[in-house]
Amino acid sequence: MISNSDWTTFISVMLLLATSVCSYANQDTPVTDRGQLGQGDKEGVSGRITDRQGHPVAGVFVHPRSLDEPAPAIPEIAIVSDDNGHYAWRLPPGKYELSASVIGYHSMVKPITIKAGQMTTADFILERALR
Repeated sequence: MISNSDWTTFISVMLLLATSVCSYANQDTPVTDRGQLGQGDKEGVSGRITDRQGHPVAGVFVHPRSLDEPAPAIPEIAIVSDDNGHYAWRLPPGKYELSASVIGYHSMVKPITIKAGQMTTADFILERALR
């Protein structure tokens, strides 16, 4: 039986995928495939996503929700962790809730604050969902 948490994660991922496909087709707000920062990027968030055993979790959707009013513009709707579980994202200074979700694991949400000119580290340790 699938738990409510698993359904929530599944629906969230499907909505992100649908939004990213529509965004890509319109060339408005693409979802990056590996969340890489360019040379000279000095503010945003980066981290690593692992399981309880310390193994990297690839393909995790990382999504911010601004807690500030007015909310700053977020350059992309989501990014995805790479094969080593790393992600990096340039975001404007502010307070956010950062969520990490992927099928097969319980989603996790963290509050973060990004300060001007600084990188914030936000690592996630995801728990496998029981089948």
